[in-house]
Amino acid sequence: MCCLSITGSGGPALGWLMSVGGCSKTLLEGTIPYAHSALYSFLPDKPGKSVSAAASRSMALASYQKALQLRDNESQPVVGIGATGSIATTRDRRGFDEVYVTCWGAATAKSYHCRMDKELKRTRLQEDQIVCSLIILALADACGVEFEVPFKLESNEPIKVSEFETPKVWFSVDGERHDLQGAVPDLAPGVVPVVVPGSFNPLHNGHKAMGQAATEFIKQSGQEARVFFELSITNVDKAPISEEDLLTRAAQFKGQYDLVATRTPKFADKVKQFPYHKFVVGFDTARRLLDPKYTNGCVQAMLEELKAIKGVGCSFLVAGRTEGDEFKTVKDLVMPEGMDPADFADLFVELTTFQRLDISSTELRKAQQEAQ
Repeated sequence: MCCLSITGSGGPALGWLMSVGGCSKTLLEGTIPYAHSALYSFLPDKPGKSVSAAASRSMALASYQKALQLRDNESQPVVGIGATGSIATTRDRRGFDEVYVTCWGAATAKSYHCRMDKELKRTRLQEDQIVCSLIILALADACGVEFEVPFKLESNEPIKVSEFETPKVWFSVDGERHDLQGAVPDLAPGVVPVVVPGSFNPLHNGHKAMGQAATEFIKQSGQEARVFFELSITNVDKAPISEEDLLTRAAQFKGQYDLVATRTPKFADKVKQFPYHKFVVGFDTARRLLDPKYTNGCVQAMLEELKAIKGVGCSFLVAGRTEGDEFKTVKDLVMPEGMDPADFADLFVELTTFQRLDISSTELRKAQQEAQ
């Protein structure tokens, strides 16, 4: 199902959809913020130009967030579509006649752009029909339905399509939600970025202690650390975290720490999102990273992953863990046969400032359930 927002041109696309029986199974809401003031009130950030790829992306994101609120249940897939176009009008314009459409989904977004040839002297209605067709094309693609634009476009009027991964979600310490592309915000030069990954179900003192220990550890080397926590919405062997569950877990951090939500359950993918970052992990996680079982028993594949992690400037600060009567640290990690420890000597570093805390998330959840 979808929420659709349109400005500038393409309004009849809503009529096209609503003229088909059963439209309510697809369309949640249609919005036309036509005036500049309406568009600016619709979007959280003012776009530089109202007819641009950036504007259509912002509109699509706003529509997607509205669709999440309006859907009947959390398992129902939704998209948000934003369309902005500039077409033939009653006056001569210097700019292009063009349309930008973006369809925003849970993991990826797809953008469409078509610049129409003004020399063809199409009427406003004719150009508007092309805009509407691109909007329907975006929705059809999202639904896996074949659709061909029914109006002729010349060879110099290609429909350009691009796809990109939707941004990470950043929850700042004040609890505000932002969509993040690129680097961590407010990262000053010379500051060491440190990530504490986890499921945080719930956030407990052990997680907090790891973050604090990392800050102190970096400080010992005369540097300043910027610590934030990372939660992957998708998991290797579990169902994805729902939007409601994400917001519940994120609420635990308000007033305490920054949290970023990603779709990277594996460290081989996390480091691509956060190159030159240090990751704080427990001993058991470090041990899994050195276990070929997690690369289908292939030692070479495991070594390649570790080399790739090191290659983007990342490393692991390892917090010790109590096992039986022993406190396990980096020196207790077992290197697989064929692995030269010297090649990875600085990949796993003992977090010497970490104070042993034996906390189980499972036991904490059990205690919370019993208390309810």
